Amino acid sequence: MKKILITAPVHQDAKIFKEYLWSLDRLEIPEGYEIHKYFYLHNCDNLKKFLNFDEYEVFKNDVEIEKNDNIHIWKSENYQCTAIMRTKALKKAAKENYDYIFSVDSDIVLHSKTLIDLLSKEKDIISKVYWTTPNILQPYITIPNFYDNIDEKRNIKFDKTLNYYKIIDTYCVNVVSNPLLISSKIFNELSLNYYPINILSTSYKNEYAFCVRCRCLFPDINFYIDTIHPARHLYRKEDYKNWIEWEKSEWK
Repeated sequence: MKKILITAPVHQDAKIFKEYLWSLDRLEIPEGYEIHKYFYLHNCDNLKKFLNFDEYEVFKNDVEIEKNDNIHIWKSENYQCTAIMRTKALKKAAKENYDYIFSVDSDIVLHSKTLIDLLSKEKDIISKVYWTTPNILQPYITIPNFYDNIDEKRNIKFDKTLNYYKIIDTYCVNVVSNPLLISSKIFNELSLNYYPINILSTSYKNEYAFCVRCRCLFPDINFYIDTIHPARHLYRKEDYKNWIEWEKSEWK
């Protein structure tokens, strides 16, 4: 039996966290696999009631994420804090002989066939796409959870038009993020982590630092994004409201 560890750093509203867990519980598990959940509850002890005693550990410090109805404002200490928890998950998966780690942020709702889709591709690192509106003041701009580079002004860049990536397929890209399935070939490399790389001006992004390290440790590695059955991003209160009022009933 192959083992998958589903994990995330969690600093989340309880209502959104319940929807997140609902989607994890609905995942179809391929034959020959079993899943285990383990979360790092960052300054949110109130979420323990939704989990079994062996599914979490509490992570406390004085670092908070600044949020409003428009956007989440991340500072360097937020990325550093998240890197600690993500790296702890990598080490746990390696130590406990998991075959895969499935890193799924706590504001993501997954389609029930997500794991079947990703495992069928037989990739060492592959992500499931979602589309999000980073700034509610510009609702006509939606971007996916991957990119190819970051320019000197910290703008993300894509090799192709975004409409191209909306065609259902599996694409090779340069930087991927959650929800991310990673094989043991990758996380058994104990020097792998999510910590900032100070020499890079763009290293404030955890996923960027992670992908750079993967490229260095595994020069022939490729990163993939799968676009069938996209995930749903409950990024802000309005997203949650839309999800509850009409989208959830249509979810398969």
